[in-house]
This record gives sequence, C-alpha cells and structure tokens, in this order.
Amino acid sequence: MHITNPNGAFGTTSLDEKFGNAVVIPFEATAAITAKQAVTITTAGKITKATTGGAAAGTTIGICMDTVAAGEIANVCVLGPVSNVPADDAIAAGSPVIASTTTAGSVIAKAAPTTGEGLGFAIAAASGGVVTIWVTRSIGGIT
Repeated sequence: MHITNPNGAFGTTSLDEKFGNAVVIPFEATAAITAKQAVTITTAGKITKATTGGAAAGTTIGICMDTVAAGEIANVCVLGPVSNVPADDAIAAGSPVIASTTTAGSVIAKAAPTTGEGLGFAIAAASGGVVTIWVTRSIGGIT
C-alpha cells in the first residue's frame, strides 16, 4: 500500500490526531485555565496556569488540554504533541520551548533552557500566535 497523501495519512491533518497516544494525566485546577495553555503543578498536586517567570521555578508540567474552572478536572499532556499552543514572538521549528516570561499560559523559545525550564520543542514554526510543540518535560533542561 502506498501513502499518496502523507500530510493527511489516516484521514487526519492534525499531529494531535495522527499520534493520538500522548501521555495525558488528569489534574484538578486551582483556577480557570483555557485549553492549550502551559500549566504548573502546585505543592498540593493541582495545576494552575503557568505564570510569567514560572519556568525558572521548574514546576511547569505540561499543556492543559481542556478549558476548565477552578475545582474542575483537566487533562494535561505531559508527553507528546499538542497543537495551537499560544506562543509569544517567533519560534522556529526545533527550538526548545519554556513557559513564557511575558504572557501567562503561553510559551516562548529559549535556546538553552536551564535545569527545570524545558517544556518541549517546537515541531513547526509558530504562526498566527500559536505553535505545535512536542511536550517532553525535562528535569535537566533541553540543550
């Protein structure tokens, strides 16, 4: 069998749908979170939208897949592809990404994340204020 349309293999065009086997863990939200925002884990094991500068604390855990209110359960991608993640500035394909230092819940590129900062890497260049990333949380950074 030959694949004649590799961008639409299996009848999908979204990487989320193509791979579909991302590692997603449910967490309780401490506050409202919009789908596709970067989130951090609290000392109580709950999640909240990543604050600016939160990457340096090393608690960014993944990308929230659902829009939820405080007290609701949200699915968080901790490993795998996520499309339409809010992005600040230009992010080139292959660039390591961390939680934004200027916009809560967004991601930015950082050439050499320090220990605990790395959230993943851009699969494709950011376009229209969003980016597709591969979440691969790294304790030692992504360098």
